[in-house]
Amino acid sequence: MLQWLTKDAPFRDKIRVVMLCLEAYFMFQIIVETVAFFWHAPAHYTYIINMSALVFGQIVVMFIWKWFTTLITEPVEKLAQMGEELGNGVAHSNIPFFKNKDCVGRLARVLARFSRMVDEQAAARQQQEKMASEIKDALDKSQDRDKHTHMVIDRLGQALADMAQGDLRTRIEDPIFDGEFAPLRDAF
Repeated sequence: MLQWLTKDAPFRDKIRVVMLCLEAYFMFQIIVETVAFFWHAPAHYTYIINMSALVFGQIVVMFIWKWFTTLITEPVEKLAQMGEELGNGVAHSNIPFFKNKDCVGRLARVLARFSRMVDEQAAARQQQEKMASEIKDALDKSQDRDKHTHMVIDRLGQALADMAQGDLRTRIEDPIFDGEFAPLRDAF
């Protein structure tokens, strides 16, 4: 029963149990007063009994307060802090209270799913950054190749223009023809 109440029961059942405990205490207080009245106990005995019941009641209320803090408030505050961190992109691999079957456990499982999503988004962002870098490198290479091709075409056009003017001794010696354009230079 205690395991169910601490780990599995929904908040409303936990609150119901606490309220029933408080009601039981108040009923106990009424019974103490009634017994003292019908016993015709002297005033000092009645005072001692009432004070004892009040002290007992204070102890019960303090115990319930500590119990509520331990079972509900602290876990919810811890999960709320983790939720705020998730909102800032900080994923957690170990979410506490995950196996609880109460509302705290449900909230922990939701945060675990969000944490996995944050991890997946971070991995996807890294993949996109890598792809963007590869695309930029390919674009830079393509632009360099286009510039080189334009320089080859300009130099070849100049050599053909010289030949058209009657200078048949024109040779292409420019190093821009080295590499893949070497056969074009050699054929010229």
